[in-house]
Amino acid sequence: GAGGRPREQRPRHAAARSLRARRLAAQGAERQRALLADDAALARTLGARIPLDCERAVVSARLLPHLWRQGWLGGRRFEVLLDRAPLTALQRALDGAAARWPDSPTAGDFRAPAALVRAEAEALAAAARIHTPHPGLAAGFGPRANRLRWAAGRAQPRPARSAPTVVFPASTLGRHGAWALREALAGRAVRVLRCGPELEGEGFWGGRAEAAAWPEALGQATVVVWPGHVPGAPRRLLDALASGIPVITTPAAGLSGEAGVVEVPPGDVAALSAALDDALAPTSTAWRRCE
Repeated sequence: GAGGRPREQRPRHAAARSLRARRLAAQGAERQRALLADDAALARTLGARIPLDCERAVVSARLLPHLWRQGWLGGRRFEVLLDRAPLTALQRALDGAAARWPDSPTAGDFRAPAALVRAEAEALAAAARIHTPHPGLAAGFGPRANRLRWAAGRAQPRPARSAPTVVFPASTLGRHGAWALREALAGRAVRVLRCGPELEGEGFWGGRAEAAAWPEALGQATVVVWPGHVPGAPRRLLDALASGIPVITTPAAGLSGEAGVVEVPPGDVAALSAALDDALAPTSTAWRRCE
């Protein structure tokens, strides 16, 4: 890393950020702008601590556009740990989600400032190497990409198969594929557990989905479903795979080719419904694929 703040400053900054986060809405443009501002402040602090004779740095994608705009990366070879999707890819995915689900109150509620998007694109173009475990993101950087392995998930006891249970391992948001899953579940006599608040609006699931905590919900899953639009870190899906539980997801999860994973296009309710048919069938091959 580029350095760190003095030990005595860290708790104060963390406490201030935590307090600010609690005062903001759970989702929305205001919260995202505040998080970007926090990242800019952190980049400024860390950038000032980079030694003058530092010739090589590895930086987080979260801090990259801020460090670039502030001038801390000039004259240095730097590499990027792509721990989130680039802003261009992120906003393209959000645009797709908003177009597919126009009634979603969250899919189109945030876009980063154009100057920040440009700065990140410039910095990514200037980076010597891009490190990421996400195959879809790595593909955009050709020979500069270094494919990492996802960290192994944490296994939970394998669930009993007596009661078919679908676990949605995320908050109820359009970008997480909540609208597609709700449609694909229509008419199915299955139990549904959701691991997060109903941020698409109270009553979104119409009483179909029970609130549940992770990882306790994983211990009751027949299948874990995350049909999301936005590339991210699939930590909970990796937990499911480590537990021998099949996963239905989209290429956005970054798990293409992993055993036990069935991929469907984001927003494709018919494909998602067919995958659920297979996973929930009494003679499902999904369980065998995961063993």
